[in-house]
Amino acid sequence: MSEAKPNLYRSKQQALYNAHFLEDPTRRLWEFGFGRPRMLKDLENEFILTKLEFQPDEWVLDIGCNTGGLLNRLRLLFRVRGVGLDIAKDALQAAQSDNPLGNSYLVGDALDLPFADASFDKVVSFDVLEHLPAPDRCISEISRVLKPGGRALIYAISQRDRFTWHWFLHQISGGHWGQGLGSCQDHRRDYFVDPKAALVAAEQAGLVVEQIRYYHCFFTLAFDEAIIWLLSRILRFGVRTAGLEQTVPGQATGRPAILRRPAPWFYVYRILLRVIRLILLGLDWLWARAGYSNGFYLILKRTA
Repeated sequence: MSEAKPNLYRSKQQALYNAHFLEDPTRRLWEFGFGRPRMLKDLENEFILTKLEFQPDEWVLDIGCNTGGLLNRLRLLFRVRGVGLDIAKDALQAAQSDNPLGNSYLVGDALDLPFADASFDKVVSFDVLEHLPAPDRCISEISRVLKPGGRALIYAISQRDRFTWHWFLHQISGGHWGQGLGSCQDHRRDYFVDPKAALVAAEQAGLVVEQIRYYHCFFTLAFDEAIIWLLSRILRFGVRTAGLEQTVPGQATGRPAILRRPAPWFYVYRILLRVIRLILLGLDWLWARAGYSNGFYLILKRTA
């Protein structure tokens, strides 16, 4: 990868994430498990995470965990033991204060993970690499803390976004739309990750690339952004999530009683979303084939 860029806006990132995590109205929706997809990317995350083959009592590290939603879902579904790392102290304090499943959380740097070698069976990191001045160093650190045979899943925003939905919006709006800066304006395009460079970094770190998957190319991204826009309008008018969930007694499921499941009508939406996913993935095939997308998944394995 290119030389490390100075992370001049790290303090701004910390302040931004400390300020905005409390504004997320879906922060506790992890209680639904994976039964509550809001958009296509939720389904894609569910699909790709199963490829890590989680086993009970494995140690899982989430780099960029925010308030611990992903760790909670993984612990409920696979009975793993979770450790979350983030730069946002306030987000981690919220995770610790509302931590019914007993995950561990600590403040730390993705470029210098505060763990011994071979500490984790699995590592996951969503939407982190594109905020780092040296993403290859993060990949090297992931390799270091993985146990032999361990797997990692990374999702990052891609530099190769030509001809994608955001690129199209950028062209027709004279540069006003489709800049891919994120809902909190927390992205910088010069930090976006080159997928090919990420592959090289993984191999240099001693990781085997099991899969690279280009996602959010054109139609899938347009659909998800329409869903996000719609949800933001619904929540703006004060519509709550009450009625979307039902309590599942812990005695009946063998899981903590805090687990929720969607109301029956939500399963209909889930089925519809699966159908839409298949159709739009087919329409996005040419973009994915050429490696043009808004983001990409990497599944990596440490062999020795």
